[in-house]
Amino acid sequence: ADKIDQAPAMPDADYIFHGLEQRFDVLSGMMERRQGDAIEQGNMLFRDLERRLDEVADRLDQRSMPQVDSAGIMDAIDARFTALAKRMETRAPDPAGEAAIRGLESRLEDISSRLDASAAQVAGIDPALIRSLEA
Repeated sequence: ADKIDQAPAMPDADYIFHGLEQRFDVLSGMMERRQGDAIEQGNMLFRDLERRLDEVADRLDQRSMPQVDSAGIMDAIDARFTALAKRMETRAPDPAGEAAIRGLESRLEDISSRLDASAAQVAGIDPALIRSLEA
């Protein structure tokens, strides 16, 4: 029984919890300050970026853009078209190409006449006969 009475007393739990709470309060305060500092630093960087972009925009606005000579461009385009037209006019016609075109025209006329004849034959058929075949 003497040993139990002489054993060291248990530390006070309220004292331990109070110390832990103080440490957590200190840590919480430090984190809030650092977060606030980080937010403020981010805002400063953003304002600095905006200022720099405004400076660049001002410099671009102050720069005078060279005027485009649209009349000169149009004259050059007209000259190119004129040269192209002259080359096409002076070109000798290709007899083989012309014969091929005439052959195509003849075949198209033949196809057209066949379609016309076929349409005339279909128009002469009794519609009642067609309906009876479909049923």
